[in-house]
Amino acid sequence: MRHLRAMSIASVLALTGCDDSTTSEAPQADASAPPITIDGAAPPAPPPPGQDAAAPGPLTPAGLYVTDYSSSAVLRLDLEDGTIQKTYGKQGTGVGEFSRAVGLAVTDRHIFVADRNNHRIVRLVDLADADWKEWKISDTAEPYDVAAYAAPDGSEKLLFSDYTAKKYFFGDGVAFAGAPTAGATIQFNACGVALKAGGEAASAGCSSAFASNVIFVPSSGAELHKDGFNRPDALAYMPDGTLLIADTGNNRVACALGPSAGKFGSTGINTDLQFQGLAAVTADAKGRIYVADSGRNRIVRFDDCKGTNPKVLFDDQPTIRQIARIAAIGPR
Repeated sequence: MRHLRAMSIASVLALTGCDDSTTSEAPQADASAPPITIDGAAPPAPPPPGQDAAAPGPLTPAGLYVTDYSSSAVLRLDLEDGTIQKTYGKQGTGVGEFSRAVGLAVTDRHIFVADRNNHRIVRLVDLADADWKEWKISDTAEPYDVAAYAAPDGSEKLLFSDYTAKKYFFGDGVAFAGAPTAGATIQFNACGVALKAGGEAASAGCSSAFASNVIFVPSSGAELHKDGFNRPDALAYMPDGTLLIADTGNNRVACALGPSAGKFGSTGINTDLQFQGLAAVTADAKGRIYVADSGRNRIVRFDDCKGTNPKVLFDDQPTIRQIARIAAIGPR
């Protein structure tokens, strides 16, 4: 195994395809694209007693899910102690195989994986071949990140980025077929995406030009490029609606556009508040924040947006070679 502790930030970004030194302009929405909104209708009426309209099948097992970019595997870890509960997948093109698994989203019903080099998104209930369903986007699509939102009526909305096409697309997580709906066309490589409960969409650019250091939240009009971001690669929403940002180039976690404002982290290897290649962030149902550091090959959990009470859940074990994304579901 190649040791990752000494990897530079530039090396981590190059491996994930996010080190793009081309000059870019500020993001511009495609005027012909539909507005980026998800749920404009009123919530559905509650189901009759004894019926659960949002429970068509078994629940996705609670845990911290991880994509390994090098091995093309997906893993589930225990939320409390980081114990690896299940490992699934290998390099390839068939069922149970991925080629550069990157993006990851988890709802109560499904696990979604952006299978970058196979040009598809894969849907699972648990990490097993029997649950496998794939959506081949196109022969040239490069799905990089994926986010999902489960509505109260049992429907699921998907948002995914096409890295080289510089576009974001929406899809139906239940039908999981057909042509996706194009959202914004932008001027930088499309990386991180997030969907908020209720449907607000957020996206991030991750190339090295200044204009791409933008967190773009189309439905609110927010552009956070003046916040000093440096190649932000991953996004996630906390339960209270705060946007979590993996500010990769600064090795910093930022919380914005919500009640849990704060920042923590810096470049280094000496403390649990230092990172060497911050790759991804997520939050569980309790609002605890999980940070994936590819450079140190570890995952650390924090209690809040101030970085308090760090707990290392995974620390440079050969089971995972290069963490790409993490996503938490539970505890229930």
